[in-house]
Amino acid sequence: MFLSLTGCSVFSSGDVDVYPDAKNTANTVKALHKISTKEVRKTPKKYWSSLPSSNNTCIDNFNFLKSASQDDYSEFEERYSRISSVYSFLNKNKNIMDPDARSILSISLSMKLNTLCEEIKYKGYQLVRDKVRIVENGDSVSSSKTGQ
Repeated sequence: MFLSLTGCSVFSSGDVDVYPDAKNTANTVKALHKISTKEVRKTPKKYWSSLPSSNNTCIDNFNFLKSASQDDYSEFEERYSRISSVYSFLNKNKNIMDPDARSILSISLSMKLNTLCEEIKYKGYQLVRDKVRIVENGDSVSSSKTGQ
C-alpha cells in the first residue's frame, strides 16, 4: 500500500537546505512509514502494558491514534500515503529539477507533513476528551470512532 520513502534523502543532499527542520521532517516521514506498515495489535499482551515512546511527538501521536481509533487512523494513513508518493517523486527527480522548484516542493511537503502531525495530535486529544466524558458522566460517546 505504501511506497518506499527514499524521498527523504533530498534533505541531506547538501545542495538542498531550504527548511531548517528538514532532517527532523525526514526522520518523521521514515518513522511514520515504519508505523503504517506494521500490523495493528488490537489488544495488548498485558492489560496495563504501555507502548514505548519514540521520542518524536508526531510518531507517538500516530501510534496512539492507531491503537485508539482504527477508522481515524486509516483516514490519516491515506493522507500520509499521498504525501509519501510526492516525497518519492521529489527524490526521483531532485537532480534534474530546477532548484527553485525543488525548494518550493520541499517546503510544501514539510508543511503538509507538519499539518498532518498537528491534525493527528488534535484527533488524539478529541478521543481522550471523549473518554473523559464517559468517565465523568457515564454517558456513551456519540461517535463510534472512539475505539471504546
